[in-house]
Amino acid sequence: MKNKRVFVDFHYLKNLNKGFGQFSYHLSKAFSSIDTDLNYVFYTPKKGGYKSIFNQKNIFVKYYYSIHRQLGIFGRNYIFHSTNQLSKIEPSNKKIPYVLTIHDINFMYEDTIDQKTKDFIQKKIDRAQVLVFVSHFTKDEVNKHFNVTASKTQKVIYNGNSLKETLLVDQGESTDDYLFCITEMRPYKNLEKLILMMNHIPEKFKLILAGKGSSDYVLHLKKIIQENKLENRVFLKGVVSEETKIELFTNCFAFVFPSSREGFGLPVVEALNFNKPIFLYNKTSLPEIGGEACFYWEELGPEYMADVFLTKIAYFESNRYVMEEKIKTQLEKFSWQTAALEYNEIYKSLM
Repeated sequence: MKNKRVFVDFHYLKNLNKGFGQFSYHLSKAFSSIDTDLNYVFYTPKKGGYKSIFNQKNIFVKYYYSIHRQLGIFGRNYIFHSTNQLSKIEPSNKKIPYVLTIHDINFMYEDTIDQKTKDFIQKKIDRAQVLVFVSHFTKDEVNKHFNVTASKTQKVIYNGNSLKETLLVDQGESTDDYLFCITEMRPYKNLEKLILMMNHIPEKFKLILAGKGSSDYVLHLKKIIQENKLENRVFLKGVVSEETKIELFTNCFAFVFPSSREGFGLPVVEALNFNKPIFLYNKTSLPEIGGEACFYWEELGPEYMADVFLTKIAYFESNRYVMEEKIKTQLEKFSWQTAALEYNEIYKSLM
């Protein structure tokens, strides 16, 4: 058993603009940086030069091919880690020890539940010996909506702070006080609510929205901006580079994130690095991840949101030291190195 390796599915590195891709990127980096006696197989896209990036003796890189979705991953002497609940990559051997990370079950909150997706995730849950959740909220929701037998080991491992080791840019002189939101643009992110809120706060404030979105939803947002004559105050940036993202975080007046469906909320942890007022919707995992370091909207009426915003930015300025200490305390909960070490303990328990 000493030579047993851990097969980790990182093929979502193919899309770094989405949550699964970011999870794969930062966890793989953490595994490659910690001191461990474990041997890994990193399952990655062929593009990206990952064999040269992960060139440690204890890491073997295996490339993703679509045929693996039908045939499975062959072999016997390894532990399999499915790093998200939607991956179709599975071990061909049904007896392989299996770890499953579940990030969210957002599809369960649609008007019509996708039964095919629910059945697919249930099969992965049935297959796993260990279930890992990225938040206590996700753990509770999965146990409420799925059949999880008492024999399953269940553990919560928070995602890390992706910007912890980043050299933050100096804050330059800013002529505009802009609010910033970066997210994958989807209807449940409630970005139109942010846009409408702008009608009820002073004109000196601007709003910058960044992230990938479907063409239909982006057109919908542009229409709202035009109808409310906010072309000079609300700006859609689309996908931005890592450097630009850090600049936007650094120079923003506040971070705003009214999403109603999150299993974790990586942008919130990123925002905590910059000691700015942070506003979240008081739903799903966000109160858990933001803690006392953030402010919360109880509902998303534009006038109400504006009132909370104006009240709390005044509070933040008057209590900056207290808020920055709360931010510091909350940030200490999130470390990719700690996450990697906790996953390693799970792997060892299955050997």
